[in-house]
Amino acid sequence: DQAPLSRLEVRTRRLTDEMGLAVVDHFQLYRRADEREAKQQKRSSAKDGAKRAAAGRGKGGARGGKGGGKGGGKAGGKGAGKAGAAKGGKKGAVASQLPTTFEAALLMPLTAPVTAQISVDPLPEGVIVLQKPATAALALRTVDRDGRPFTHPVRGQLELVDDESAAWSRVMLRKEQNEEVIEFPHVGLGLLLQASCRLDDDDFRWQSDAMQGPVAAGERVVVDLVVAPDAGMLFAKLVDDAGAPLGGVRPSFLISSRAGRLEGEEVITDVAGRFHLPYKVREGQVAPYRFEVRLGDAVPTRGFASPLAQLPVAKVTDLGELALGDLSEFARGVVVDDAGAPLAGASVQLERERISGQGEKQRANFVAEPFVRTKTADDGSFQLFGDFEPGRYRFRVEKAEHFRTFAAVSGGDDVRVEMTRKCRVVGTVLAPEWMNRKRVRVELRPVAVSTPPGEEVGQREDQLHDHQGKTYAFFDWVRPGTYDVLFRLQGFPDAFLVIDRLVLEPGQVGLHPRMRDLDLGAYIFRYEIYPVDENGQSVSVNRPQLAKITRRDGAQQYIGLVMKGGYGEVFNTAPQLEVVPMMGGYVADRQVLAPGRSELVFRSVPPVDVVLYGLSALAAELPVHVQLQRLESGGLPDALESYDGMSQRIAGWYAITRHGTGRLDELDTARVQVTAGGPHKVVVRVGPLKRNPQVVEMDAVDVKLVPGGEPQRIVVPYDIAALQQAIEAARAALEAAPGGGK
Repeated sequence: DQAPLSRLEVRTRRLTDEMGLAVVDHFQLYRRADEREAKQQKRSSAKDGAKRAAAGRGKGGARGGKGGGKGGGKAGGKGAGKAGAAKGGKKGAVASQLPTTFEAALLMPLTAPVTAQISVDPLPEGVIVLQKPATAALALRTVDRDGRPFTHPVRGQLELVDDESAAWSRVMLRKEQNEEVIEFPHVGLGLLLQASCRLDDDDFRWQSDAMQGPVAAGERVVVDLVVAPDAGMLFAKLVDDAGAPLGGVRPSFLISSRAGRLEGEEVITDVAGRFHLPYKVREGQVAPYRFEVRLGDAVPTRGFASPLAQLPVAKVTDLGELALGDLSEFARGVVVDDAGAPLAGASVQLERERISGQGEKQRANFVAEPFVRTKTADDGSFQLFGDFEPGRYRFRVEKAEHFRTFAAVSGGDDVRVEMTRKCRVVGTVLAPEWMNRKRVRVELRPVAVSTPPGEEVGQREDQLHDHQGKTYAFFDWVRPGTYDVLFRLQGFPDAFLVIDRLVLEPGQVGLHPRMRDLDLGAYIFRYEIYPVDENGQSVSVNRPQLAKITRRDGAQQYIGLVMKGGYGEVFNTAPQLEVVPMMGGYVADRQVLAPGRSELVFRSVPPVDVVLYGLSALAAELPVHVQLQRLESGGLPDALESYDGMSQRIAGWYAITRHGTGRLDELDTARVQVTAGGPHKVVVRVGPLKRNPQVVEMDAVDVKLVPGGEPQRIVVPYDIAALQQAIEAARAALEAAPGGGK
């Protein structure tokens, strides 16, 4: 019952060769079931659910096959093929029955498309023939606003006016450097056309006015296309000191204001040395402006600089001939590593301090001077040339396998920049099969590390990594110095293995001799815990348990241990573990466990029935929950410490486990499960628990838990006025909430 697809889902384009042939590689198509339909089916009946499960087993058919050409990569989208039914099971079989067409289309601006249908079966050996109708050529001659030829690359898409849906009617072509026209060789006759264009600099996009295309077969119509008509442009001719044009060179052009860079591009001049530089003046960039040209094809760098009084919008400013002369030397220096060896090929970028923001948010930051950069020679030396405005400058020096380094620019003096080689912490680890390696955390803590001013080396954490059959502890981009490497279990506060005072020399990247084949199983003990009842039958425990451990400093602390159903696996650095079992509806004694298999005995206890006569009628439709909060801790902590994500979740569990909650029924009774006997405070919560209910505290009651006995019934007297006030407040809060308390 589904409607056919209304748009093309897979498309690939090829240009024809001199024989008129376009070869499209084979691609495989599968249909993917509509996600919204799948969600609706999830909410249907159980019978339909069984059918969906059967269809779901064929989900592999919804995966896209490997695609050839540009369209193949999207073949897993919404195409259809017979292979979809074969691999997709029931779901794929239904999907393959949907009507889908594949076509070859001749892509050119035409009044009507020229297409041929393609079978979804394997393609025939023959050629699909598309008959081209009568067409003509349309040449868009690129010019600036004043009619000068614009010889830089331009991308133009020719399309029919008011026809945004016909993809076959739009063709994109690119005019290369020194070409003066965008030539569309095949255009339908008698069409009203327009061109959507852009430069390689994507900031400049525009659309031409509507133009009348050719009307006679075989003719060639030439139309002027004004490039970026709403942008300002600088136009000039570059010459050398002798006045000869600098054609085919690639200088960098920069327009800047006091706020910094306004426009910067590397533009190739045409054969006569001419160039166009479009620009846009943005907010906050005001006169005076500065225009610079730099040509770094020789040493010293050649260039030109001049102030600009204004930058008009939608106008071409002709600067005439610009002679590029040798720029003066601004700075020189040498780059070496921490051992004094020269570094060849290091990148040296000049940065200038500029002020950004206003008022209290004003900040001074170093910003790269566009195009003022170089690379060091074989002997590590470098030179920078240019006439720069007064200010604070520095070098940013970068080199692979070295830390980025900044160096101040000192006027007239050679600069020596020393770069620190990076290090790696690499160690191999032997982890026993029973260890869950995903829970092992490796920490790298700096002890004595030298850093540049303003930079700090902090603690880093990672996990174990498997590579080519080995397990590694690995940290990249580490500064030389002294570190501690700690191995810790997730949810456990202390490290079970510490490699202290690990020294890394500059450039040390291989396996560290102190971290070779670390046997983690030798530093940790494994405890297998099986919860059982008083009859030895397995008990499902879905809550963490408390364990008392001894810290490295000798202090004792409680932590939470994760349990999953009828089994728990616990690791500890000590050869014994004291466990305090906790689970609603059960009581258990503390136990000291030895490594290996142990059983925790849980004895079931009845719940506590808390009775508040008349409260159900008093609250009417409002929900009321009764909570028993334990008053005597029995030596247990008030809260658990958290130091990572797992321990934080366990601490949240412990905070709510120390009390039990039950909802008041129509018989004015709330059945509450507790984890221990003794005095408990009664707390009544009026209103939905997720909407900040009204809380009324009452007197304490004595809870007596007798394993295997009957539920204890406790009648609690209450202050009617206090509860009436809480009920009215809860009702008012619900009515004021969005949805009117529904």
